[in-house]
Formats: sequence, C-alpha cells, structure tokens
Amino acid sequence: MAELGLVEVIEKVREELRAAALAGADADIRFPVEQVTLEFQVGIKKIGEGTGKVKIWVIETGATGKIEHDKVQKVTVVLGTPTGPDGELKVSGGSDSAPG
Repeated sequence: MAELGLVEVIEKVREELRAAALAGADADIRFPVEQVTLEFQVGIKKIGEGTGKVKIWVIETGATGKIEHDKVQKVTVVLGTPTGPDGELKVSGGSDSAPG
C-alpha cells in the first residue's frame, strides 16, 4: 500500500477541480466552486526517537483493518474560494491587469 500525504491528495483534488472547470467552460450552465470539504482517515506514525516528528498519510478505503485503530484519525479540510490579499478571485497563469 502506497502512503499518500495530504499534500499529494489535495494537489490531486486541485487538478480534478481545474479539469472540471475547463471541461465546463463553454457550457450553458456553469457551477462555480465556492467551497470544497474534504474528509480523510489518516494514519499517524512517530518518526525516530526524541525528535517529536510524526508522519501523516491518507488511508486508502478498506485499509483501516491493517492499522492499529488508535493510530487512525479523521481529518476534515475545508477549502474556500481562492483569493488574493485584496479579496479578488485568484487565478494562476493570468495577467494581473484588466484587459483594455
């Protein structure tokens, strides 16, 4: 079983949302993403002695039986609309200036 970190999983969700937005860009009805709520079961493992470091990874569906129950936690991540410091919608790869 490969251990996927939260960073990799959230990046994959970002890629899927970007692909969905592009796929619907020319549709008559478009649905803006205002909020995404992700819920994960994660495994927690202490790394080394005395370092205080822990490793957290997302558990695959059906894999919880292989991990001690007390080392499995639920994590909920709520992602809002991406905005910049000025409150405007932030889109990467675009121009900072208005057209015209």
